[in-house]
Amino acid sequence: MNIEMDINRKIIDFVSYAFILLWGYASITKLYNWKLSRTEMHMQIFPAWIGDILFWFIPLLELFLVLVLLDRKRVTMGLKLSTLLIALFTFYLLIGVTGFFGEPCICAGILKGKSVTYHIVFNMVFVIFGIIALVLAQKGQNGKYITFDSGRKEGSQTI
Repeated sequence: MNIEMDINRKIIDFVSYAFILLWGYASITKLYNWKLSRTEMHMQIFPAWIGDILFWFIPLLELFLVLVLLDRKRVTMGLKLSTLLIALFTFYLLIGVTGFFGEPCICAGILKGKSVTYHIVFNMVFVIFGIIALVLAQKGQNGKYITFDSGRKEGSQTI
């Protein structure tokens, strides 16, 4: 493995682990503080039944993403889904800034007490990281930099 491949692999790993920490913390916080999370979800503009669905769906989706990102064979899919989800959250916050749908829910608690603008910038950093990791992963899948299936093969003698 050359130096460029090693650096690209480390960048992809860094972004994957950053998403794992983000989704892990966000989901556990929502589930641990479930009464507050449910109340905040029901303060949104959409009907209560949608709030009930999202209250469970979002933290479970975040936990699912943690598991996908931990699976080396599915890390690219995890990066795609993570980048999409954080982009959707960012879009939701951007709409919220307009005041058209009321004040947006900042339900994760990661940046408790910070402004919506701060959250948007924070999320955009993750969107950019995700895009960079996906570009590097695509190069690896095309055989230019990184191979994702470099683990032990069945029947091989290497341990």
